[in-house]
Amino acid sequence: MVTTQHVVLPLQQIARVAALLLVATTPTAQAQSDALLQAAHMQVTASHLDSADALFRVVIDTATPASNAERATALLWHGIIAFMRGSDSLTRAAFRAAFAWSPSLKANGLAPISPHLQEIFDQEQSAAPQMVVHLNNMDPEPYRLGGPPVRYPLALLRRRVHGQVRVSVILDTLGHIEPGSVQVYDPPDSALIGPLRDMALASQYVAGRVSGKPVRAMLDMIIDMHPPPPPTATALATDARTAIARHHADSALALLGDALDTATHATEGERMYVLVVRSMARAAADRDSAARADLDSAFALKRDLTAKHVDLAPFLLRLADSVRFARRGVTPSHGPTMGAPTLVSAADAPPVVISHPRIVYPLEMQRLSVSGSVVVEANVDATGHVTATRVVASPNPGLNPEALRVVRGSLYRAARRAGQAAAVTIRQPITFAPY
Repeated sequence: MVTTQHVVLPLQQIARVAALLLVATTPTAQAQSDALLQAAHMQVTASHLDSADALFRVVIDTATPASNAERATALLWHGIIAFMRGSDSLTRAAFRAAFAWSPSLKANGLAPISPHLQEIFDQEQSAAPQMVVHLNNMDPEPYRLGGPPVRYPLALLRRRVHGQVRVSVILDTLGHIEPGSVQVYDPPDSALIGPLRDMALASQYVAGRVSGKPVRAMLDMIIDMHPPPPPTATALATDARTAIARHHADSALALLGDALDTATHATEGERMYVLVVRSMARAAADRDSAARADLDSAFALKRDLTAKHVDLAPFLLRLADSVRFARRGVTPSHGPTMGAPTLVSAADAPPVVISHPRIVYPLEMQRLSVSGSVVVEANVDATGHVTATRVVASPNPGLNPEALRVVRGSLYRAARRAGQAAAVTIRQPITFAPY
């Protein structure tokens, strides 16, 4: 651990030496980040290290529009300040990150501040790869093997933003992108910079070779940006149902807002579907009055479409009725039912169901037309309460959680043995019938 006694020059002289050194490393500074660096230099000169470090951190933040050299400069300053505060480990980490952003970073003027500081820099510099081989020296050249597509922001999809973009990355000898090396040049819209970087970082590459040996190299990729067709209202509503099933009501509502946007050119039938699903999402978000309003609008639209002799998809009719019955707290007669239990253990009279929770036919199982009986084996004590359950037969695992929930919440009139209430094991069927 290095203490502040290692600093052999006054702070203002350190700032002058470092400023002369570091300004040379940013030949193409952008206005905002350059101003931040200059303001930070002034804070160092004024002995305000905390304020200076805060400004350097803003430049280091990848959301800030700064060049690689500017981020490397800010990280070098961050390391110097960490050294002045007595931390070798933080200094090394900052210098290592600086080399990741700019492998050619030079800082030979640190010795006047402290020989030990110069030694740390030299050690990290020697550990960082320095040479970048250019494409005309390689055979084969590096290339992108594959990866995800660029995710277009919806606003750009609506505007049909397109154009050609250059993305450059530095690959190590294993074909991995070096941290901070992704650069996006001249995108048709700045909103594409983030998605392009995400695509580049998530992609897989093959390293270039010289004389059969893998080398560290820069790869330039020219990407033609052609926006895919905007998602349909039906696709967005279906994605929203998935989000609801995962208990992400806010995400579902965002998707449904996009689905109702005029850019999707939704048909009346699609609008009804979106309204039904939005009713489900709002109910999941405890916005009951808004959920009821959406459901009322959906059924008003259904009446209009029926009057126009428009045939609606059967799955939409099933879904709408399912949501309506759920809102009323009524189980439709054609829906799931609870049959009579059968005894597994001996008794003179089997238990009888007195009450049970409302059975909810899982919406995804309805959509897939999954039906049949789930048989739950349950232990019922002498008071008629269920103490243990397990599924012994089922047409689809997607129905099991609801069947178990219903049986566990049921109350029975206890079985009788020799005239006395008795604990027994039963098998209770829950039948999920199609619409």
